[in-house]
Amino acid sequence: MNGLALTPNPHWAMDNHLIAPGPDQLWHVSPTVDSLVADNQWLCELNGKPLVLPRDPKWQPDREALTWRMDHLQR
Repeated sequence: MNGLALTPNPHWAMDNHLIAPGPDQLWHVSPTVDSLVADNQWLCELNGKPLVLPRDPKWQPDREALTWRMDHLQR
């Protein structure tokens, strides 16, 4: 069992493939997110920020799962 703890808004954005945690351990934001829309600012600011990972490696996300997320990010 592994993963990331998310609050509702990032959870929704990830489920809708607007953001993805990458195998580089950074957040990535879909280029479809319009940075000129004020409500999207929090998403745009997330781009390139490091993931906050559990200290214990057994609870950290699997690299293959992170790659899958990146492959499904809206383009």
